[in-house]
Amino acid sequence: MITAYPDHAMKLFKFPITVLLVSLFAIGQVQAQSDFSLTIGGGPVFYNGDLSDSRLIPPTKLMSIHYGLEGTAMLTDRVEMSLGFLGGTLKGDDALSNDKYKRIRNLSFSTSLSEFSLKMRLEFFKTVDFRPVNTALIVGFGLIRFNPTADINGNEVDLQPLGTEGQYINNADYPVPYKLTSTVFMAGIGARITLNSRWALLLDFTPRITFTDYIDDVSGVYPDSAALATSPGGSLAVQASYQGLNSSFPAKGRQRGSPDNNDVYVVGGISLRYYFGEPYHSGSKPGVLRRIKNAKGGWWGDRH
Repeated sequence: MITAYPDHAMKLFKFPITVLLVSLFAIGQVQAQSDFSLTIGGGPVFYNGDLSDSRLIPPTKLMSIHYGLEGTAMLTDRVEMSLGFLGGTLKGDDALSNDKYKRIRNLSFSTSLSEFSLKMRLEFFKTVDFRPVNTALIVGFGLIRFNPTADINGNEVDLQPLGTEGQYINNADYPVPYKLTSTVFMAGIGARITLNSRWALLLDFTPRITFTDYIDDVSGVYPDSAALATSPGGSLAVQASYQGLNSSFPAKGRQRGSPDNNDVYVVGGISLRYYFGEPYHSGSKPGVLRRIKNAKGGWWGDRH
């Protein structure tokens, strides 16, 4: 399992976020350009990890709808940079698995998901080509916050404070408590369908690779049940650690999850974008970077 710390990621975010925020602030002062846009949308999101199976697409019960908002600056005639927020829910349930062992294990989880991201969109054709459909590659990274919960005896319980894999047992043999934040890397494809000079429809498919294996609270092996019962989580930690169909708690060290692969979630998006300022015309030279370079009549330059 690879762990990345949000403090380091924030240092990476600092410069591009500053550039984007300054650019978006200019919307209120610069009305002669459409290098800036606002996008709102949503779509399906689903998880892939220790509580999923071999199917590429999970059962519909394990899919949910996310919502998102992005501010975008066009850097060149093919490259955009976006600062965005996404909210949603991720779920997993062994009872719905096509794997017999996982159905016997019978674990489940649900977590809210908050994601702040910085993305680059590299379109195949120039904006001023005025194609009705433009395809793109999407890459970026982000910060997420999650909090896995499970239904224990009819109550929704936070799993991280329980230390279901022995995190709060006072013994060096067990892992330390995991963080409820992580960095993510994203890469995917998209399409922009131009509706008119102000509006466009965006279609995106962008999987996220996280740097944690604990979105689902499952990663390593079962702890010693007697030691777990004496931890701060007590008997509730024991119940949350093993909910299997077999009556006895597994022996210490028996595999509970797979620590070799970090968790993944997949985002599909349908979004509506609004462009600020006047539309481009044939011969326009779009892009914030070009305007900064030219610096005519202010950093935004002369549109014509």
